[in-house]
Amino acid sequence: MRNWLLALCLTLPPVTKATSVVAIWTHDSIVVAVDSKFTYVSDKVAGPSKYSCKIHRNKGFIATIAGMVAYPPTHFNPSDDLDAALAKATDVKHAIDIADRTIVPGFQRALHDFQQRYLIAKYPKMYTENMRNLQYFIGEIVFPGQSVIAYRELAEDKPPQRKDQELARAPTGFANWGYAVFGLREISTAYFTNNPNWFQGAVLPDLAHRLIEQESIANPNDVGGPITVVVLDPNGLHWDPKGLCQDPLPKQTSVSMCGFGYRPGALP
Repeated sequence: MRNWLLALCLTLPPVTKATSVVAIWTHDSIVVAVDSKFTYVSDKVAGPSKYSCKIHRNKGFIATIAGMVAYPPTHFNPSDDLDAALAKATDVKHAIDIADRTIVPGFQRALHDFQQRYLIAKYPKMYTENMRNLQYFIGEIVFPGQSVIAYRELAEDKPPQRKDQELARAPTGFANWGYAVFGLREISTAYFTNNPNWFQGAVLPDLAHRLIEQESIANPNDVGGPITVVVLDPNGLHWDPKGLCQDPLPKQTSVSMCGFGYRPGALP
């Protein structure tokens, strides 16, 4: 196995991909569910998968990332960029602005390098499925218990799509709701599209967990491992379940592919 992986790392463009994410928010809570599988990929071969916590947390923020999560030739590691943003930020808008400054140009450089170094014609499947998109999500609860979320969707030849939302209880007394799905999301997207009243009577952590579970059944090569569901509300952060996440995390929890690691944010 080791010799095979070494040959793969030396001869193929190294890209690490992940993930399936469901994020749901109300006026006073944020739920994020995510799988734990990372896959090193080439045009024809899926390398060995590894598993790790994909939830980032720093101060009052929670965050996650999906899509192309590592491209070593240009030292692109949006996970570290996201951690740095959370560490410096004073609020969600500030965090997403900081992350944008490094992740957006880093993503563009990675795509350009792949085109120049490896040629799209040589690895068309890999480029189409694994390199053309990246999404990241950040959320927090602010006093007196109000959800604030922001996320970004990056794709080749498209301007970055940004959503910032601050939710408060509606004047009528009914709660506001929202959701976003990232990475492999066909089943989750279909569910929300076909069920416009999905929030009525829903137990949100259970719903988010079930959707990730269904994505893993439909896409076993790309989605899998223990599922983590994190809930952020005015009472703090809750795991339901933790999956591979811990609170606090060990000082170094990493997924290494060809010497290049994806490291979730340290949980204080």
